[in-house]
Amino acid sequence: MLSTRDRDDGFTLVEMSIAMLLAGIIAVSLFATLGSGTNAERDLQQVADTQERVRVALVELTSDIRETTAIGPASDASSIAVTHLSLNGASTSAVVWTYDAAAQQLTRTTDIGDGNGPQTTFRLTGAAPDPAYPVFTYFKSDGVTTLAPADAPACAASVAVHLRGVSDPGGHPSSVDTKVDLRNVHPGGGC
Repeated sequence: MLSTRDRDDGFTLVEMSIAMLLAGIIAVSLFATLGSGTNAERDLQQVADTQERVRVALVELTSDIRETTAIGPASDASSIAVTHLSLNGASTSAVVWTYDAAAQQLTRTTDIGDGNGPQTTFRLTGAAPDPAYPVFTYFKSDGVTTLAPADAPACAASVAVHLRGVSDPGGHPSSVDTKVDLRNVHPGGGC
């Protein structure tokens, strides 16, 4: 016959199994919560990085457009070619910004006329045009009337730039739009 004391000395195998099962469920829930928090932080960091890269590209691009002395004839809805005059007026440099849709990449190439040919000086990956607009839109001096890209070299007074970051998780890309007035270009007659 078993005494009462023998039965109260410890936990049964069933009790231990239930306790371990509950502890396991709690541990898995905690790790899943920590994992989703880490994923959310990584996604937010990716959004911030994309926004920063697009912002830096836009600062460089608007600076090039503002300082241009001429828009090149190769300019169109996905590229803009500009010419800069040196401060002493003795030399020029050609700058071309091109958006490659297949690579989702905006590239800046410069040719400073030193005989070394064009050099890539900036590359933004993970960018796309806004689906509602081309990357570059050219405007007459009234700021409202758009121009065909072929008319941009002679008549453009401002350029609108539309970009968005495509690495933004959650289906909400970060869009950046700006309109840049050309400071050193004066549209010709007949525009």
